Amino acid sequence: MPTYDVPFELTSLTVNLRANSGNTGVAVSASNAQTRVLSDSTDTYTAAITDSMNYQIVTGVTGTSLKISFISVWGNATPAPDGGVAL
Repeated sequence: MPTYDVPFELTSLTVNLRANSGNTGVAVSASNAQTRVLSDSTDTYTAAITDSMNYQIVTGVTGTSLKISFISVWGNATPAPDGGVAL
């Protein structure tokens, strides 16, 4: 698991899951007081096989150090009718 260190002090941040340069609606927000695993258990996104997926980290104002230990996405793959895998 890679560790991502935020190089300056923050009071909050939001991590957005993005597809094709746009937000998917799946996001988590954290403040400097949180020390647990965060997840978005409300929103979902169905990716097309051609979607280019990435993350966006939006930072709040300065004040406290925040550190991202790891980022992951859980999903389900559905077999394609021709025997391939549709992601």
